[in-house]
Amino acid sequence: MKTTSRVLLIAAVLGFSILPAVQPLFSGRLFGADGLLHFHRLVQLDRAVRHGVLYPRWLPDLGYGFGFPLFNYYAPLSYYLLLPLRWMGIPAQTALMVGFALAIWALAIVMYLWGRDLFGERGGLVAAFATVSAPLRSERRLSAGGLCPVSGGWSGWR
Repeated sequence: MKTTSRVLLIAAVLGFSILPAVQPLFSGRLFGADGLLHFHRLVQLDRAVRHGVLYPRWLPDLGYGFGFPLFNYYAPLSYYLLLPLRWMGIPAQTALMVGFALAIWALAIVMYLWGRDLFGERGGLVAAFATVSAPLRSERRLSAGGLCPVSGGWSGWR
């Protein structure tokens, strides 16, 4: 029971530590150089999956209505993770922003675990907070607008 409460405490601390980092996400607008593109990709993937195409390679409404083979070369996992939010009735823009916030929280958790393995529990908390609040990472969130750069790749630490 003690370890469960400790895990929940660490998750809550990391959740509160990302609040300054996710605050710009909920300004009510899509941001970044390709923020609108991610919106369209999520909507198109949702449409294709609802029509029974589980892995669409061709998105018919992209490319000025001519279609586009987006998922032949662009990994769709970040969009698939957002589909349950869409199926619960959450608008696409809100689902995209919640996805960014969850990616930042997952980045904080992974950095905590990695830092804890290397430097102990305090070192893990410092590593998580430093990664989430780093100026370069914050600039990438606001200028690039992609889920993969926001999450930091989530590479394994073991």
